[in-house]
Amino acid sequence: MSEAKDTHTSGSKEELISKIKSLRKQVKRLQLERDVLKKTAEIIKKDPGVDQKKLTNREKAILIGALRKDHPLKDLLECMTMSRSSFFYQRQCLLAGDKYEKLKERIVNLFEAKGRRYGYRRIHALLVREEIRVFRKSHQAVHGKCFLIVFGRKGRR
Repeated sequence: MSEAKDTHTSGSKEELISKIKSLRKQVKRLQLERDVLKKTAEIIKKDPGVDQKKLTNREKAILIGALRKDHPLKDLLECMTMSRSSFFYQRQCLLAGDKYEKLKERIVNLFEAKGRRYGYRRIHALLVREEIRVFRKSHQAVHGKCFLIVFGRKGRR
């Protein structure tokens, strides 16, 4: 009779141990989801209840980078539904910086030196004179991003 009682307790012991393991996994997953929602509100300044599927890969990479010290990368990628290669690609793009940084500085310096009176066409001509070869559209985009606006009257036609 003691043998039957012993097998019953050992079977329930194994069940309890497996149940404890599954509950620990569930707690870790819920804690990860909570941390992701908190960081989403903190870093990206979005609603705490935002759906992770609607975030861009860039935003997901920023979140994963912030949470990486607290949680394993594999779990974070699974939670954010992002592939590993996409994460490392986005991380590389974030680390690369701005490729037009020197051009921005030069354009702003020229703009200020000419008394904020030259538009993108005249500044482009100055850049060409300095033998700085820039595609017109990229220069125009940089001019717009820096909010270099010429104030003054337009001439008569």
